[in-house]
Amino acid sequence: MTDNYVTVFDLVSHPERINPSYVFFALFISAGLVCLGITISKSRHERKIYWVWGIFSVFFLTFSSIAAIYDASWAFDARHRVENKTFHEVEGCLDVFHPGSEYSSRSEDGREYWAIGGQRFEYSVGDVRNGYHRPEAADGFVHADSRIRVAFVPSYLSGGKEIVRLDVIQHACPAAPDPGPPGI
Repeated sequence: MTDNYVTVFDLVSHPERINPSYVFFALFISAGLVCLGITISKSRHERKIYWVWGIFSVFFLTFSSIAAIYDASWAFDARHRVENKTFHEVEGCLDVFHPGSEYSSRSEDGREYWAIGGQRFEYSVGDVRNGYHRPEAADGFVHADSRIRVAFVPSYLSGGKEIVRLDVIQHACPAAPDPGPPGI
């Protein structure tokens, strides 16, 4: 059965691809710097008090910087785990499967999740992450009747698991039940 797996996502062979979301956080930090610059400029030239914008700018910039550092820390840790082969792996038929939306969604109903061997995986199209995050509705490879072999690292950012390799055999198992969106 192992020989029939098709690898559909693989960061294990290319750990150098596990990087922080540089562009994503650069946009937020840049926005904070621009807002702070405008605030300082306006308050100097117009002699008005722009303290609300100043406080907002400082908090926004601080939050964005901390989030960027946290993301970079996780990405380098994940890369280290993959390079040293200290990731976890589980294989088998799905215990449960809830298909996600083909559109970016933060709602519970729009997120795809499935469980295998007591490990739960959850993701959405709009996730900004290195790991696999393509739901079935967006031409994803995991279906209710798939046999899966998945390698993952824990994510302290999301509290879940980041998929670093996904091997699939389509239509190899009975369809897993859909318990509905989480929280129901």
